[in-house]
Amino acid sequence: MGPRITVEANSIQARTEIVQRTSPATVLPGAITDDHPHLVPVSLGPALPARTVTLLSRADAYRSAAARAFVRVVREVADSRGYAAPCGDGCVAPDRS
Repeated sequence: MGPRITVEANSIQARTEIVQRTSPATVLPGAITDDHPHLVPVSLGPALPARTVTLLSRADAYRSAAARAFVRVVREVADSRGYAAPCGDGCVAPDRS
């Protein structure tokens, strides 16, 4: 017996709207609930494997002011939500040009 798929959607926004307004459920990263308090995470057992998201940049790439600001905002959000930096001291400084 396989999963019963009733709706398919490629965007997170579409998936959260569908779940909010109808009865199907979806599998999304847990961080999604930080921005959608109307959605409630359901405990799964055994837990699904953890996934790490990383912001990448070429080591010698020029970073515009907008790119540096984007990295700063990503770090602020990650820090405010308690997400650990997977690269430790290997991360590039946010103010690098």
